[in-house]
Amino acid sequence: MSFTHCIDKLGEVKHIVGAGHFKMEYYKMSFIYILLGLCMVPSMFSLPAADEDVHQNAEWKSSRHKRASGQRDISTQPLIFESTSLPVSGNAVDTRYMPVVGNGHLATTIYSNAIYVNGLYNGRLGTSHRARIPSYNAIRVDFRNNADKVDATRSYQLQAGNGLWISTLETPEVTVSVVIYAHQYYHHLLITRVAIARKETETGKDIELSVTNNRGPDSEDIDFRTEVSCAGINIPEMDCKYITGTIKEPETTGSEKTVVHVYYTGIPNTLTLTAAEGSKSWLFATSIDITSSRQAQSAYGMLRDLSLEELEGAHVRRWRDNWDDGRIEIDGSLELKKILYASQYYLKSSLPAPETHQSKNEFFGVSPGGLGRGAEGMDYQGHVFWDQETWILPPILLLQPSAAKDMLKYRIERMRPAYKRALEDEYQGLRFPWESASTGEDVTPDTCIACRENEQHVTADIAFAARLYVAATRDMRWLEDEDGCEFIIDMAKFWVSRAKYDANMDRYHIRGVMPPDEYHTKVDDSVYTNVGASLSIHMANYTACLCEQRFPEEWDDVASKLHVLYDEDKDYHPEFDGYSPEDTSQNEAFSNITNEKVKQADAILLGYPFTFDFTNREARRNDLNIYRGVTDESAPGTTWAMFSIGYREIGDDDQQRETFEKSYKPYVCEPFKVWTEASEGVGATNFLTGMGGFLQAILFGYAGFRLQLESLYFNATLPPGATALKMVDMDYLGAKLNMEFNRDQIKIVLKEMNPALPLEIELLDEERVVVLKPGPDEFVYRNQAARFYTSKSSGCLLPPDRVLPLKSGATDIHRTHRLLFVVLSSLLLCWYAVHRR
Repeated sequence: MSFTHCIDKLGEVKHIVGAGHFKMEYYKMSFIYILLGLCMVPSMFSLPAADEDVHQNAEWKSSRHKRASGQRDISTQPLIFESTSLPVSGNAVDTRYMPVVGNGHLATTIYSNAIYVNGLYNGRLGTSHRARIPSYNAIRVDFRNNADKVDATRSYQLQAGNGLWISTLETPEVTVSVVIYAHQYYHHLLITRVAIARKETETGKDIELSVTNNRGPDSEDIDFRTEVSCAGINIPEMDCKYITGTIKEPETTGSEKTVVHVYYTGIPNTLTLTAAEGSKSWLFATSIDITSSRQAQSAYGMLRDLSLEELEGAHVRRWRDNWDDGRIEIDGSLELKKILYASQYYLKSSLPAPETHQSKNEFFGVSPGGLGRGAEGMDYQGHVFWDQETWILPPILLLQPSAAKDMLKYRIERMRPAYKRALEDEYQGLRFPWESASTGEDVTPDTCIACRENEQHVTADIAFAARLYVAATRDMRWLEDEDGCEFIIDMAKFWVSRAKYDANMDRYHIRGVMPPDEYHTKVDDSVYTNVGASLSIHMANYTACLCEQRFPEEWDDVASKLHVLYDEDKDYHPEFDGYSPEDTSQNEAFSNITNEKVKQADAILLGYPFTFDFTNREARRNDLNIYRGVTDESAPGTTWAMFSIGYREIGDDDQQRETFEKSYKPYVCEPFKVWTEASEGVGATNFLTGMGGFLQAILFGYAGFRLQLESLYFNATLPPGATALKMVDMDYLGAKLNMEFNRDQIKIVLKEMNPALPLEIELLDEERVVVLKPGPDEFVYRNQAARFYTSKSSGCLLPPDRVLPLKSGATDIHRTHRLLFVVLSSLLLCWYAVHRR
C-alpha cells in the first residue's frame, strides 16, 4: 500500500472513532498510533483506498461566464441606476444581470419570461423549485416605421427609491416610456404602463409602436387550463383574461397540488398614437394569488377604480414609506451610497410589503437569489438555507423587525417536519433541514447528500437568529402566544440529545457534521457547530425564565462542557478535530487528512456573529490571521465581510478596509448593482446573501453594533470615503431612533418610545448615563463607545455564553497520547531500519 493510501485509511479509522462507532478507549487510541507507525513501513499490508465524499456546488463551479461588460451607471443620483444599454449575451438581454421588481408576494426579473410567487413551488423534494408563471409584463416597444427610428435614443433606469423600472425611447418628436413595477400596496399586481407623448403641443402624424413581450414557452411547472375572458371585470381598453391551474408535482407524497389564479391583460402587437392625439397611455396588469381567485380578481378590479396616476402614486408613496420605515445611509462616496441603497432595495423587494390593501398570504422565507429567481437548477431553486438567518436577518432586524419576525414565523410554521426529522435520526427536539421550500421537509438535492445529512448547524443558526430577535424586541407576545418559547427550547433539546458525553475528557462531543466550510464534509467537533449549539442551549435557559418554564439543570452542563477546540501552542481555534492550517500542498501524503484550505467563513464566525466569550481574546486575532491565509480566494463576499468585522474588533484598520472592499467590489455588476455569488464566474445572481453580509460589515463592523440580550452596544467609525453614517428609523425595544455618526460626534433623536421599556444610554468613556426622552431634540455627544438599555430588566439571569476551561487532567490525557505516538513511531522506525538490513 502506498504511503498516501495508508494515510487515507488512517483518516478513515480516525473518522470512525471520532464519529462514535467505537468508544474512545485508550487501547483503541493506541491502535491508531500503531497503524500510523505501520504506514511508515512500505508494502507491509494493502487496503483499498477510500472514496472521498466531496461536496461541490455544481452551479458555482460550472458557471464561468464573463460578467456584463460595456455598461456603466451614468446617474449621479444615489437611488437611480441608469444606462444607455443593457447587458447582453449573444443577441439577447442577459437577464442574469438585470434588476428585480418585487414586493414579497410576487416578483420578476426585468425582461425575463418568468413571474414567481411567494410559496409557489413545483417538484418533489430535491427537485422542488419556484414554479414559473409565464410573464405578461416583459414588454418592450419600438417604432414600427424605420423613419421614426432616426435619431432615436434609449435609456434604462431602475429607480430604487420609487420601486420603478423605466425604459425610455426618445426622438426629437416624441418620448416613449415603459414603466414596470410590482405594486407595493396592491401587492397582487404586477404593472406595466406604456406611455407616448409628443414634445410639441400640436398634433402630427400617427406614431405606431410595435410591442413584444417575452412570455416564454408554456409553463413547465403548472398545468394551466384554457384561458377565458374575465367574468365581472369590464375595464375600457384592457382585454382582461383569466387562467387557473395547478402545479404538476407537489413537494411531498400526499401533499395537495397548489392552485394558482392569474388575471392578466392581453397584449396587442401594435399601439398607436393617432395624429389627433398629443399623448396616450396603456396599462397592462397581472394579478396573481395562490389562495383565492377572489383575491386576484379583486386586485385586478381595482384598476377600474383608480386612474393611472393614482395607481402609480400609491405605489411610489408606499415605497417611500418603506424606505422611511428603516434604512442605512452614508454621506460621501457616491459609489458606496449606490451599492448601499441597491442592497437594501433588493432585500426589501423580496420581503413582505409593510402595509398592503388586502391581507398578506403566509410568507415562505427568503432564498439566496430572492423572490425574482429560482428556476429548476438555478439560483438554489428558491430554497431557504442558513443564509436567511445568518446573513439576511441581522441587518433587517434593526431596520424592520416585523420582516425578521416573518422569517422566524416561516420556521415556526414548519416545526412539525423538524420534529419528525430529529426522531428519524433518534434525536429529540427540532432539527431543521439544510434546504427548505414550501412544506418544511428537507429539499436538498441528491447532488449533495452530505449537505442534507451533515450540515446540521442550520438549527443553531436559526436558534441564534431567534436570540437576536428577542434581544432586539423583547417580544413577549411572540414568545408566549406565537410558539416562540417552544421554538427556542426545542432547538436546544435537539443539541442536548445530539451531544455525547466523554467521561475521560469531561466534555460533550458533536460528531459527524459538516461545518460551514463545505470542503470538509464530515468532521467531529466543528468549532462553529459546537459553539452554536452551546449558545442555543444557553438561550433556552434564558427563554425558559422569560416564559416561566422549568429548565433542566443537566442541559446547562451540556452547554458549558461542549468541546470547543483550542490549540494552546498556536493560540487559535482549529476548525474541527484534526484540522491543521499548515500549508501541506507540497506534502501529498498528509493533504487528505489536513485539507487545510477553507471554503468560506467558519471558525472566524465565533467572534462575530456569535460574540462567544473566550477567556483569551488574543485568540481572536490569531483566528483571523491564520484563517485569512488558508481561505479560498474565490469565497463568497460574506466571508470577506466577516473578516472585515473581525479586523474592526482587533483595531486593524487597514485590513478592515481591504476586506470590506473585497466583500463587494468583485461581486457587484453594473449598471444595476446586481450581485453575483462568485467573484469569478457567476453562481447565483441577485445574491441577497452577499448583500446581507455587506450590510452587516457596515452595521456591525463600521457602526460597531452588537445586539446583546439586554443591551445594544455600538462604537462607530466611518466606512472608506464616507463623511457620515446614518441609521434612519432604527428599531430597538419598540423605540424608533435616528442616529448619525461622524468622526467627532454622534447625534441621536428618539422619535418614538415604548413606555413599557424606557431607553437609557450609557456613554462608556464618560462613564455617565442619560435617560432618553422622545421628541425632536437631538442628543449630541462625543463619538465614543456606548450602549442602549432599558431600566426595566427582564429579571432573568443572562447566560454566560461560554464553555468551561478544559480540565488539566484532560489536557494531560492528550499529552499522554502524543507521547505514546512518538514512542511507538520511533520503535517502528527502528524495527524497520534493522530488518531492512
